[in-house]
Amino acid sequence: MMDKYDLVVFDWDGTVMDSIGRIIDSVAFAAEKLEMRQPTEQEVRDIIGLSLDIAIKQLFPEVTSEQVQLVRGAYKEFYLNQKDQALPLFPNAREFLLALKEANKTLAVATGKGRPGLEEALIISETHHLFCHSRTADEAESKPSPDMLQQILASANIPAAKALMIGDSIHDMNMAKAAGMDRIGVSFGAHDTNKLSAAEPLMVIDDYAQLIALL
Repeated sequence: MMDKYDLVVFDWDGTVMDSIGRIIDSVAFAAEKLEMRQPTEQEVRDIIGLSLDIAIKQLFPEVTSEQVQLVRGAYKEFYLNQKDQALPLFPNAREFLLALKEANKTLAVATGKGRPGLEEALIISETHHLFCHSRTADEAESKPSPDMLQQILASANIPAAKALMIGDSIHDMNMAKAAGMDRIGVSFGAHDTNKLSAAEPLMVIDDYAQLIALL
């Protein structure tokens, strides 16, 4: 199945890196610090993948522009101060990335993280050398707009029909669908199989070993 694709694009948080818990804790910290309503875990999961400012506005609909910046600052304060807490890659994720490179696939990242956050994550995970292209929330419209993927496709000079998106959220799936790209969901991130299936992915996997077997 993987033979038809020249480009494989990954979301990051909840897809490659197991960072969902830190995101949930960071939102909880920001809400408490600013004495705002505490979102539920599911509400936070539903914004994972969106650009941070858009995510904040969805979580706190009455927020002012000034408050958005305060929430953003508190969120980043907590997230970045947890560096002693490991953020591992999901089981078999590294093996799958290496297998794709061995198969001469071009790899890319399309993420709601900012550029500094992605660069740090790539360094920490020692995967920087595996990805040829990336787009972040600093450089493109927020998911589910297809803008990130369209930029990556143009940069890689690869048509949408030869590209595959892998992500953990409905935002990833809808972004790929809007870009005319095939997509695969992962069940171990922000959204479960039922929610991901609404965007008609090729499949939803529970472990990257399932995709390694298809190479």
